[in-house]
Amino acid sequence: MKTLYKFSSCTYLILLAVTFCTGVFILTKNLEAQIYDVHQDSIGIPFSVMFAIWLTLTLNHLMQILLLRRSPIRFSARLIRKIPAYLLATVSLVILVESIVYWSIPNHAVIAIFYVASAITFIAFQVSTFAQLK
Repeated sequence: MKTLYKFSSCTYLILLAVTFCTGVFILTKNLEAQIYDVHQDSIGIPFSVMFAIWLTLTLNHLMQILLLRRSPIRFSARLIRKIPAYLLATVSLVILVESIVYWSIPNHAVIAIFYVASAITFIAFQVSTFAQLK
């Protein structure tokens, strides 16, 4: 189970980076194809939102790993460390689902597909995390 834990953790981080890069590429390609109106100031919003989502999900993942590290501590202290880790996992899952819904429009369907792959990998990581903690 430890192998699945490490594999899904690394794969999740790689998929997040690939999703961000793919999103920037697709947004740039759509901008060059003049799908968006270039005379608006709001063209930078999707780029910044994608960066913020990537940064938030990556930091949540790393904080969850740090909180769930095995260390010789009392049961009550371990429980106090598990609660924020599970809250981080919940927030990450909500962000992933919201990203899938937000990017599920025809010009951005590939971005949504990458977020689906990231969500599946995230769920596999959470399952292996829960199995490892028992």
